[in-house]
Amino acid sequence: MDMADHESIQGQGQGQPRQRPRKMPRRRSPVFEHFTCFKDAQGNDKAQCKHCGLQLGANTKNGTSNLRTHVRICKARDGESSHPTSSPLPLPLPQLLELQPSGPGESSDREPAGLDKDEASRDLARMIALHGYDPSVVEDDYFRSFVRRLNPQFEVPSREAIEKMCAGIFRDSWKVLDFSNVYGSGKASLAVGEVKAIQSLQTGQVVYVTSHSIDGHWNLHRVVEHVCVALPVGGYYHVPLLRVPMVALDDAVDHITGYIAYEDQLASSYEFDLFMVAGEMTGHINHLELKNCMEQKRENKIYYSSTFIDHVLHSIARCLLPDPCFANSIFDSVDDYLISLRGTHQELLTQLGLAKLGLLDDPWEYGESWYSCYCCLEIHAQAVPPNSGSYTKQLLHTLWREIYRAIKTVSDSNRPTSNLCLQVLFKVRDVLQSQLSKAPDGAHADNYSGFGNKSVSDVLSEALETVDKAIQDSYLVWSIPLVLDPRYKLRYIKDKFEGAFVSEAEKYVSEVRRKTKELYISYIEAGDEGDSGGIIEVEDMAVDSSNTASAQAWDELDGYLQDSPARQTEGFDILNWWKVHGSVQYPTVARMARDALAMPTCSKLTSDQIAFIKSMLRGYNCWWR
Repeated sequence: MDMADHESIQGQGQGQPRQRPRKMPRRRSPVFEHFTCFKDAQGNDKAQCKHCGLQLGANTKNGTSNLRTHVRICKARDGESSHPTSSPLPLPLPQLLELQPSGPGESSDREPAGLDKDEASRDLARMIALHGYDPSVVEDDYFRSFVRRLNPQFEVPSREAIEKMCAGIFRDSWKVLDFSNVYGSGKASLAVGEVKAIQSLQTGQVVYVTSHSIDGHWNLHRVVEHVCVALPVGGYYHVPLLRVPMVALDDAVDHITGYIAYEDQLASSYEFDLFMVAGEMTGHINHLELKNCMEQKRENKIYYSSTFIDHVLHSIARCLLPDPCFANSIFDSVDDYLISLRGTHQELLTQLGLAKLGLLDDPWEYGESWYSCYCCLEIHAQAVPPNSGSYTKQLLHTLWREIYRAIKTVSDSNRPTSNLCLQVLFKVRDVLQSQLSKAPDGAHADNYSGFGNKSVSDVLSEALETVDKAIQDSYLVWSIPLVLDPRYKLRYIKDKFEGAFVSEAEKYVSEVRRKTKELYISYIEAGDEGDSGGIIEVEDMAVDSSNTASAQAWDELDGYLQDSPARQTEGFDILNWWKVHGSVQYPTVARMARDALAMPTCSKLTSDQIAFIKSMLRGYNCWWR
């Protein structure tokens, strides 16, 4: 109601002459129910579709035919009653900036009680520095508008100011970390790998070094020690303002070895002995070469080197890739199914029951063709009745699901200890062996294949051979932490090798037993120092049973191996078990377990490690030690 109408009604109540009612405005076209109207920065009338976010001209003098046409053809509007699509895009920035805060208790004239602007700025800097966010967010108009809505009196710091705070916070976060506690209790293992790309940073490949150790309180630590930008050509470069080395991949081993062996940042600040080195399987950095170089320069015997177990699992999964035509048929059927459903990404995940699996949270997580096919097969499994898909699709779904679960197990960001590695390899092997025993054969075998000229049996046999070779190549590395899992010990290894390798099983089990004793002897010799200076061969150490100390030492290892295994319980915490039981009953074996269980399990970095690397690449670590 405008002022004239208001005055007219007031006049009627006071006996004034009745005024002629104003003509009611023409009813607005119903097409506008599908649009949000606004003016752009130039003052032009605009309308934004509530379904797809498209912006169109909305000058009513020219009619609304363009709006009506869009409503008819808008794909986002189809089926919105049962499967709502994503929310419309936000209004253009000029409109947002004109809006004032409103609501109970809000005021643009008074600062909220208890607000500390300096501490609020530091909270913002902590978020950016410790989570790896791009500091340019403080220059973003939408972000500044968001902050203004929350508190118009708060002034967002400049980018220069926020980066200065970030550098200080990053350094302070390391000052409070007690490295003598992290590394002083035992040995550490190193993981060296490549990150293909860091989001929001134009760095290309990045080589990282992380140390893995368990402290005296049985807490697992995974610390990013060093990063460098990898270049495809020879030469060494440096960015002095950021202190970020740029190294050719063919020189990466020498660079990393030199850093670990000599640099003050690592070697003299907190010296620790290396237990194991893990690296890429098919990358440019040879973990065995790295191990040998570091042994020479640090004069410290490194017990083991191995590839990341998730790389092994990916190589097994790639053996199962179908031929391109069959893979395309999977993609096409899933595309058709998803088009019929409609909905946002998260809505579809929930609707299909995939959210609880963690599947498709990041479809680009692995950058692997097999994973893309597997994601489609998980969706396909929801689209068709159980056991109604083709044999090959069901087979691939079963096998890849087991491999996916194995990768998730060893890459769990909570407490991925190395006793899991050999377990997951044997689980994958069991599933492959089971499917191979049921594979079709005979004249009609090719009818079930989606692998081109190969039969299903051939493909499964090749995958099984890949698993067996991986186990045979690395069983001595991963058997030790499995022996030190109180639920399994040597019994599990004996059973698994007998099932997998039959007549050769005893050879493998005997070697595991010998290696366990060899490692144990080195820890006896080290005593409380935690450093033997090298491995002592079992054959070179004659144990005199009349020597009470030696006999008691052997009794400890034998007692651990012969005692009843710990109970299999859901959520079993192996580190807590050793903290509560092992350190008292088996102190020397516990020292072995503390070092062996910390061995790196996978190449995937945690979100915290990625954030840390981003901050290092932005130069926040300058002179931080």
